[in-house]
Amino acid sequence: MKNCFSVLACCLSLGLLAAPVAQAGSLDPPIDIVLTLDASASVDPTEFDQLRTAVSSVISFVDSDLNLGNGPQNSRIGLVSYANDAKLSIPLTGDLRTLQAGTNGLSGTMGTTNTEDAIRKASQELLSKKRAPDAVSWMVLITDGDPNDFQAAVDAAAQVRNLFPPIDALSVIQVGSLIQDDLTQLAGPTNPGTLINYTPGGSFPINPLEQGVVLAISDYSQLEGAALQLFGFVPPVPEPSAAVLLLAGLGGFAVRRKRNS
Repeated sequence: MKNCFSVLACCLSLGLLAAPVAQAGSLDPPIDIVLTLDASASVDPTEFDQLRTAVSSVISFVDSDLNLGNGPQNSRIGLVSYANDAKLSIPLTGDLRTLQAGTNGLSGTMGTTNTEDAIRKASQELLSKKRAPDAVSWMVLITDGDPNDFQAAVDAAAQVRNLFPPIDALSVIQVGSLIQDDLTQLAGPTNPGTLINYTPGGSFPINPLEQGVVLAISDYSQLEGAALQLFGFVPPVPEPSAAVLLLAGLGGFAVRRKRNS
């Protein structure tokens, strides 16, 4: 065992046993993102301010970590807001000033929750401006209410998943506890999606571009943190280092040696 401790000390001194740390920004550009925002009557003015703050933070994150810009290898963002019907508030762009100014100009309405129209409007923007084949298209729906027509919304989501080319991913951020419909039926690419309750801190547990996701938060005060966690997905911790595996083997050898002595 003495030799094992000598190896352990050596590995520690060289930093070989440090816990592997996954790096943020693990989603690779180019990604075209359309944030699809519930602006219906259920979102009060304070909540809408929190929604704007969250959107602004996401834009800043994409700018710093996902290479925001208008070149072929840049990521872009567009905004769709919806109530009785959906409108394209900001077309897909990589221009930071345009996005921040457009976000500041967003306002809520007194309408209902036409989620079906929102999904169709967002998918139209993503597909009509599709660039190189490697550009990922991602719709992120943020809502605190049941769709006016849930089945129509499910059908719209299924249609955009099955288009050629399809929308690559549809993620949902579900706000509050009043939603009765199963919004995992909207998510993609895998459907139904996985419901994840937001936990502050840490990293997002699964890749939202590979699995359908509904991220549930208690209220709009959590939206900024939840959205940044979703966009800042970090992959699982890597496999143990060679040094860890070496020590495990030496430990087993020492035990066997002790038994045989």
